[in-house]
Amino acid sequence: MTRGLSETLLATIGVVVLTLLASLVKGEANGAIFRIGMRIYAVYIAAVHLVYRMLGIWHSYRLMWREWEGRVAEYRRILGPQRIKGPETDVKSRRVQFRLWFWVTVILYIVVAVTIWKLPELLPPGILGQPGKVPGA
Repeated sequence: MTRGLSETLLATIGVVVLTLLASLVKGEANGAIFRIGMRIYAVYIAAVHLVYRMLGIWHSYRLMWREWEGRVAEYRRILGPQRIKGPETDVKSRRVQFRLWFWVTVILYIVVAVTIWKLPELLPPGILGQPGKVPGA
């Protein structure tokens, strides 16, 4: 989960730099190209990483947890509650850890997507040129 986030953040840096370079074709800043590139990438992050990937991880987690609850009930019946208390506590602490990292990752994907969407508006107008004006004039 965090590996995918790290890879996405590195790719984001590359996309921003390449889109900025593409917007500087012929030495003229073109804010429209940069804006479109950033918006497309923000939608990609939101759709692929945030929705598709994170929903898939959550779905797998829920399936695994239901299966584990069924097994632990059977172990409790066969072995008794005291014999499985330690392993059960360990698994529950891992569950809390997973849920924490899952939601931190979701929030970070949202922050990255929104930041990339807003990036063209956050940059000073002189960097990308202004619509209808020739840069440097």
